[in-house]
Amino acid sequence: MKKAVRERRMVVELIPFKTFQEKIKIVSEELNKDRHVEVWDNYIYSVTKSKNDQENKMQ
Repeated sequence: MKKAVRERRMVVELIPFKTFQEKIKIVSEELNKDRHVEVWDNYIYSVTKSKNDQENKMQ
């Protein structure tokens, strides 16, 4: 028997910023894209959410 395989693809971006206003703008844009966002030092780490996260959100 063959098992069904789910394919997961994630896109990761590391976005630099210089000012507080720029940080707020980028974080807001990434959240509007329904992405997972973290702020590290002078970078914003943005990742597409996995299919499981999106499926759980819809239930």
